[in-house]
Amino acid sequence: MLKTLNLLSKSKRCEREYQHRQIAQPAEMSEPAGLSSRKEATSNGNCRRVKMRLAFRTERTITYRGDRRRNVALRRHQDRWNVWKLVSYSTEQTSSRIRVRECMKLWPVQLLVGIGLCLMASPIFAQGEGPSSEAFQLVSVGGVPSDWTHRHVIFSSSNVKTDLSSLRNEPRYWLQQLQRRGSQDTNSVEALDASAIATAQLSTMDERFVGDGEINENRGRDHRVGRKKRLHHDWNQSLGVSVSSVLEYPAKFSFTSSNPSPSCTNDFVVVTQPGGGASFPGTFNVIGFNNLYVSTAGGTQFCSGTAPKAIFEYNASTAAGAMNGAPTLSLDGTLIAFVETASAANGGAVFHVLKWHSGDVQNVESAFPTAFNTSALPNCATNGAAAPCEYSLQYTSATANRTAPFVDYGSDTAYVTDDGGKLYAITPVFQATPAIPPAVAAGWPVNVVSGVALVAPVYDSVSENVFVGSILGTEFFVKTAGSTTGSCSTGVTPCLGSNNFSFGASSAIGDPTIVDSSSGRIFFSGRRTGATPGTFVVQTDTQISAASAVTGTVGTVGTATAFGGQPDNNYYTSVSSGKFYVCGVDTNSDAQLFAFGFNGAGVMNPTGVGGPLQLGNVASTNASCSTDLTEVFNQSGATDWLFAGLGGRCAGAAAGTTGCVMSLNITSGFPTAVLGTLIETNASSGIIVDNETDVSASSITTDIYFHVTGPQSCPDYLGTAHSATCLVSATQSGLQ
Repeated sequence: MLKTLNLLSKSKRCEREYQHRQIAQPAEMSEPAGLSSRKEATSNGNCRRVKMRLAFRTERTITYRGDRRRNVALRRHQDRWNVWKLVSYSTEQTSSRIRVRECMKLWPVQLLVGIGLCLMASPIFAQGEGPSSEAFQLVSVGGVPSDWTHRHVIFSSSNVKTDLSSLRNEPRYWLQQLQRRGSQDTNSVEALDASAIATAQLSTMDERFVGDGEINENRGRDHRVGRKKRLHHDWNQSLGVSVSSVLEYPAKFSFTSSNPSPSCTNDFVVVTQPGGGASFPGTFNVIGFNNLYVSTAGGTQFCSGTAPKAIFEYNASTAAGAMNGAPTLSLDGTLIAFVETASAANGGAVFHVLKWHSGDVQNVESAFPTAFNTSALPNCATNGAAAPCEYSLQYTSATANRTAPFVDYGSDTAYVTDDGGKLYAITPVFQATPAIPPAVAAGWPVNVVSGVALVAPVYDSVSENVFVGSILGTEFFVKTAGSTTGSCSTGVTPCLGSNNFSFGASSAIGDPTIVDSSSGRIFFSGRRTGATPGTFVVQTDTQISAASAVTGTVGTVGTATAFGGQPDNNYYTSVSSGKFYVCGVDTNSDAQLFAFGFNGAGVMNPTGVGGPLQLGNVASTNASCSTDLTEVFNQSGATDWLFAGLGGRCAGAAAGTTGCVMSLNITSGFPTAVLGTLIETNASSGIIVDNETDVSASSITTDIYFHVTGPQSCPDYLGTAHSATCLVSATQSGLQ
């Protein structure tokens, strides 16, 4: 449990010379066993400073708390180390920071903590109290969720930023810095922020291992001695159903991105899918796995056994509907949000927030794929929120086949759409309580386009606009109450924005928007089969003004779904040197890779650079991409990887194959060939990526997770093979 140092009531306000701002100082605090302290008070006019010398001799976590939330903690490692620090604490109105004055006598692992703490003390980091500090805190005491939302909001290099503090208000900004640390330019704002947040997560790791919450029932500290070589794992798991939903991504939770080794018990992958139904137990439509790192390819395995382990499997339906396949995770991994696309006859789509419980699996081969729960999951609003339970809100009378929740962590608001053309805001989500369960927010829904299905929405925390495309080929924005970007088409906020972009008659948008919150620009893809058919990628500003729209062509036919692209790593360090990669098509609707550059202002060039590179086999037809592209930078080899999933015969694949995942090396520019191909029997879903290190922190392995969206033979978690959709894990080395 958390150890709280009692902060006495008296505190002083001190104008600090390097911040030129006021902070709260504790005048007195108790000292737990194993901690010796020496306080030095110095006066300079009206400025009073309190120094504490902390000598840590044991493995402990000392936590400073304000009135409402935990603030900061230091993780101790093995031996004694000393640090001079100035502590500020928070009340309801003020937020916490660690201020390090001097760092000395640190052992190698401790040195990482010390350096990061010093960085956190810098004026660059100290951007003030309020939302920015709150976002930092939320990530520092959480883990690293990777779901579909995190690739749809990106943060490019600081040379195009106009308001850095507004970016720091977004927890996804800090998560991106965690996941891309080591790739940023030395001494850049991003590099400093990456060090600060990595240190903060590391400092609270022990606290999170022993803290309250359901997730700890399945989590214990992983003391396994990892190998010194690159981690390799490659497995697939039956999901027990043979159909898939329109939007599909697994979601991955890593306990920490700062810990030098992955966790066999704490890291997990979750899938939502069709199945379930009105009769219980029915088949599971939500399933989670841990023990992810089990491959022996290339060295000794990290986790025990030969397969991942199921940790929960539920039929979460409340209206006899199927779950859409793109869950969204809370920052600490204890809660999962998703949409059930129930029919209008059964009342319409349902928004769910699941609180899972470890160990809720059948573990009986004859029962697979039967759900664990024999009746509907308890309602968190009426059972005291005791896991397993879920909050369920039937938010529309229409179906919702193409949506998934985009959760704004800061306001704890989820944005979802339906097939009737409406956008909804639901709050609270991950902070819901039995007394205050999720509900549609006042003023919502906003009618975007009557009777036309919408894809999943994406919220931008800087413009405070929500972006959404329709299946009839128009991109819209919706202004929330806080938005000052763009104008309403009518009425007051929340409202439909006055501008939109249409691909014209007989067109479609099939994938969510990508928002660069740093540059204030968005990207979306569409196709057109009417006059002048083709497939396109578009960049506009965050009010979709006509003057800002730049269109690039990525195909002269418009029969295949146009999926979103991704920028390369250079884009994150200098936009003008980066490229935006998109999967287009040739005249046979076979996949091709395109890329577009940028000018010094971050505006996309309409003419492609390099390529196109053939991805689909020219001997086939309709071997198009089945999902958007995925990019990740691997720090060990300073390598920038791009992954593409196809739903047909891939370039270089034998006749008769109907799906694959490809890897491409884009480190030095546009690739000249596909580096590796993983053949599957059906199309792949969206791909989730992480970078994991070995215990020595000397090597980093890129891991990918995706569904195979049609039947394929793969084992269940007890070892028996089934022909069903499969969850697949592979490493970059396994694709070569």
